[in-house]
Amino acid sequence: MHQPEQWFQWLSLAQWWYNSSHHSTLGMSPFQALYGYAPPRMEWLAQEPTLVAAVEEVLQRRANMDHALKNQLETARHRMKQLADKKRTNREFAEGDWVFLKLHPYRQNSVAVSLIPGTMALIRSAKGLEWWLMS
Repeated sequence: MHQPEQWFQWLSLAQWWYNSSHHSTLGMSPFQALYGYAPPRMEWLAQEPTLVAAVEEVLQRRANMDHALKNQLETARHRMKQLADKKRTNREFAEGDWVFLKLHPYRQNSVAVSLIPGTMALIRSAKGLEWWLMS
């Protein structure tokens, strides 16, 4: 894995593993979120026997790199989760409990609006609420 001169060969495989792995935020893989079905698995590549030694070598190197990428991505995911969990606390509130909310004032100076031309929109700007005619 620590062979920087060969990383470019495996970049597409790393991208595939990232996009086909389950993401807890999405509840599915990015591939499945985009295409609507589970990504196909590539286990069949290493299972097919071949008589050509060069092909066998490439398939073996790919299987080894596949395994290393899986482990590295899982390690990185676990590390990020641990860092995020350090800042989280599990709190439960019952109806009627008093809680203190610390609010940060936020002032938006610009608004990106993409509405249908000819319609009116109520926009909050630095001046307050304003009606704008979309053109």
